[in-house]
Amino acid sequence: MEDYYLQENVGYAFLTTQEAISIFADVDYALKSGKHIQKCPSQGKLFAFIKKYYDQLKSYYDNLFDIHLSSEGEGELEYFFIDFFKDGNGYYQRGNIPVENREYLAESHLIIAFLLIRMYVLEPRAENRILVQDFKIQVLSEYEEYKPHLLRLFAKSEDTKETDYELKSIEDEIEKALKKFNDLCWIMIDKNTETFEIMPSLNRLLNMFENYIINTPISHE
Repeated sequence: MEDYYLQENVGYAFLTTQEAISIFADVDYALKSGKHIQKCPSQGKLFAFIKKYYDQLKSYYDNLFDIHLSSEGEGELEYFFIDFFKDGNGYYQRGNIPVENREYLAESHLIIAFLLIRMYVLEPRAENRILVQDFKIQVLSEYEEYKPHLLRLFAKSEDTKETDYELKSIEDEIEKALKKFNDLCWIMIDKNTETFEIMPSLNRLLNMFENYIINTPISHE
């Protein structure tokens, strides 16, 4: 019986290491909060810990929480995250994470993420850091044909005639979306310079919705 319990627990022996004692709580909270962990200065220790104990962590989350630790990308572009999965009815689930701790991306934020991918991932630009204000301007200028739909979705107005108030509503929604993406670690915002950098983990959204992002016009009926 003693050997049985030893075998049962050996997979979680990493939790008793000094590394785990000092950093596992941060790793666990970040992953369960929906953050993507990748190789960057602010997440270096978390990334190294997950990389080292990936198999044990994967088993830990599968067996105890019915959620799935996943990895995408290679080398410098690798990132880790808790993956969604579909239940038998086709609904996305997050295992045994309490309902009050689950967050879902708003439709308006998803649209902005698709625009961000179209503008900076599918068509890479020379600059590494992007001015927040430049992104707002580009959304409103480069996607002029979609502006009526953006007004309906973001400004919550059926009147597609532009007003300063409605355009401000779109800009405010873009700012909220960027802050959310920063929380998820899809981008990293520098508040001092009001710029952001796109992180490798934004590719997760592209992997999930590639056909939609590339081929579907932005619309909101």
